[in-house]
Amino acid sequence: MRAYLDTTALIFTRRLKVAPPAVTRPHSIAEFFSAVTRGGLTVIKDGVPIRAVMSRQRAIEEIGRVFAQVKFFELTGQQTLASLPGAVKSNVQGPTIRDWMHAEAAKLARCRAIVTSNQNDFKAITQIPLISPEDYFKRAKA
Repeated sequence: MRAYLDTTALIFTRRLKVAPPAVTRPHSIAEFFSAVTRGGLTVIKDGVPIRAVMSRQRAIEEIGRVFAQVKFFELTGQQTLASLPGAVKSNVQGPTIRDWMHAEAAKLARCRAIVTSNQNDFKAITQIPLISPEDYFKRAKA
């Protein structure tokens, strides 16, 4: 199945130590870097969940591994402009525009599913089936 992985799914792959063949936008690299170097990731240390911020160098190494088999698909400027009226009809505003652009890229790349931990935001903006990273990677192993 040709799947589109948003940034939340790509961060999930880091925990699994897998580099899945998938599709995403190049912007996901910046979102990944931002998430792991600023807010950090929740990890369990001595049985207690804590936020661990990754060094910039480590983030670059992880990006190289996580994105190793990803095919990048980006909207052109014209495609982005053409998608905005649909975003307005779907009541997209603020940061949800990033999810809208992921969904538009997935549609134009003919992906059959979007893998995301952020299903609530995507439900309102796309008809493409949504799969949680947990379910996607269970299916991939089977």
